[in-house]
Amino acid sequence: MEKPIIIQEDMIPAIPAKIKVTTRQVVKAADWNNAPTDTSPFRIDNLHWVWQSKDKTKSVGVVQPVQPGDILWVKEAWRPVEASSAGWCKIEYKDGAILSYDEVIGLPSKEGAWRSPLMMPRKIARYLLRVTEVTPERLQKINAIGAYDEGAVRGPHFVSYGGERCLALHSRYRDDFAAAWNRNVPEMLMDTCGWDADPWVWVIRFELCDGL
Repeated sequence: MEKPIIIQEDMIPAIPAKIKVTTRQVVKAADWNNAPTDTSPFRIDNLHWVWQSKDKTKSVGVVQPVQPGDILWVKEAWRPVEASSAGWCKIEYKDGAILSYDEVIGLPSKEGAWRSPLMMPRKIARYLLRVTEVTPERLQKINAIGAYDEGAVRGPHFVSYGGERCLALHSRYRDDFAAAWNRNVPEMLMDTCGWDADPWVWVIRFELCDGL
């Protein structure tokens, strides 16, 4: 199944570099956030999880948003920069890339305004991601490697162990991710979805689909 996904703008360049291989989304459910603090999730089938308190007096069922094998097409900011009555146009993306399409998908504006990712049609999506794993966890459980896999680390530092190059586990990598996460949370949702709120999130791991 194909589904759209919006990736934070400053993390998109890490996708073609195959650095960003994970994304996190806040678990959306009516009442899981009101569950006891000792609530923990367990899987009951391929799509469904249950949050159940340790004393088993309360449980909340939640459906994960995607499953392994699903294809996610990345929605991003875009704008038409040229169009022809002959039936072609050129689309620019925020990283400066310009691609040509054999139909008029949109007309350039005089102001050169960027269009919201929400308005992006599937036909001009540059990146397709194949889901490989989906699990829930608390947002702040992320470690340095997880932050790197999110594409949030700025200037990663590598060290060698026995000839193998490894990512040094610097605490600042979590700080990089926390800052990137909060940049994408509206102010009105910061108390429930911000880094300090430590919400439950879906950890969606994926691989870039080449040639699709």
